[in-house]
Amino acid sequence: MHKFSLLLQILLIASTSTFAQLSFAKNTSIASEVEISFEAKDGTEIIANHYPADGDTVLIWVVSSYSPSSRLHQTLHDLADRNYEVWQVDFSELLFQPKTSNFMRNLDAQYIVDLIEATHKQTNKKVILLSRAYGAIPVLRGATLWQHQNPDKDYLSGAILFSPDFFASIPELGMEPDYLPITEQSTIPLFIYQGGRRGSAWQFPRLLKKLTKTNNHIYFKVMKDVSGVFYSNDNDPASTSMLERLPDELPGIFNLLHKTKRVKPAIAYKQDTTVHDARMDIELKKFKGDSTPIPFTLKDVNDQDISLLSEDGLTGKVTVVNFWATWCPPCVEEIPSLNRLKNKMQGKPFRLISINYAESKKLITKFLKQVNVEFPVLLDRQGTVSAQWNVIAFPSTFVIGPDGKIHYGINAAISWDDPKVIKKLTTLMQEKK
Repeated sequence: MHKFSLLLQILLIASTSTFAQLSFAKNTSIASEVEISFEAKDGTEIIANHYPADGDTVLIWVVSSYSPSSRLHQTLHDLADRNYEVWQVDFSELLFQPKTSNFMRNLDAQYIVDLIEATHKQTNKKVILLSRAYGAIPVLRGATLWQHQNPDKDYLSGAILFSPDFFASIPELGMEPDYLPITEQSTIPLFIYQGGRRGSAWQFPRLLKKLTKTNNHIYFKVMKDVSGVFYSNDNDPASTSMLERLPDELPGIFNLLHKTKRVKPAIAYKQDTTVHDARMDIELKKFKGDSTPIPFTLKDVNDQDISLLSEDGLTGKVTVVNFWATWCPPCVEEIPSLNRLKNKMQGKPFRLISINYAESKKLITKFLKQVNVEFPVLLDRQGTVSAQWNVIAFPSTFVIGPDGKIHYGINAAISWDDPKVIKKLTTLMQEKK
């Protein structure tokens, strides 16, 4: 764990544990979870799940755009057992809003400020914020707004973010993402746990470069082979091992943030009032990026080399390249429709291949025994090909035409045997090379 400075390097910290899978059927925690509430400045009642403890630090976990998993609940109990008080708040439930990334992008940061102040007022403890994914957006905005409203106070020690997402929107396939302005506006001490197998992991150096424009107190750890430590579906040994170690590792991070010197914001901060409406694709779109497919050769689950080498080798047929992962529910949900698409295209100039993102052959083999997949599954074990193809969200699918160029793309799951999709692919087949 090192302080980041000027984007010199990224540390890849590998897990050496062989711990296979955690079970949370039994909760042996002695911390009892209760509800606690206070009134925000606008009159809204804020209710938090409260894990009491006697230590000098209170942790505020802001629930992201996904519901809390049993893994997270157990981790918070474990931290309370180690004498760290925890407040967990789900603003989407409190404000009767959908659990979406757009809600996180547009949540009023003043709620986070009110939460920080209420927590400290009630406990008189040092405060650390925590969240994951898109929950990082209101956390960083709220911490920054608190800095400006309380320039002479220092009880907010910083924030810990798990694989933070600061994208203004998920870009169309082939396009680079834009980051929200908050990434270049904060000086709050941050520690980032970045999942090495998360879809956006290859964008992490770019995020660090933005954060360090105004912030000299960025610490991070790249969790190799981990997609999401709190993902219930990520049962890779590296993920479950990291999850097991986390309650014993985090106290060291808390102390690091407590000891980090506070720096007043270098620029005036004004809360972003732009309404961000980032939506996933719902249908195949014309591809806007570089239309030349990047060649690759990968092994499939049977250790056979399968290649996509050049435009010449792609001509004369339609090729669908689907990027996916087992921990991604929409990816799994669209597999049956991809099977049906392949069957409907029998005898036509058509090819369908899928590329699994950064999972082990053992895990994929086990998955394929449970889920019927009727098309080739290639293993992008290090995520290199996915990064080269600029894949950020899963599933992401590219459609290559008979001319060897990418014509369509989509960064979401669809029904691939829908008549409109079939018609679009059939029409593409008839175009001249």
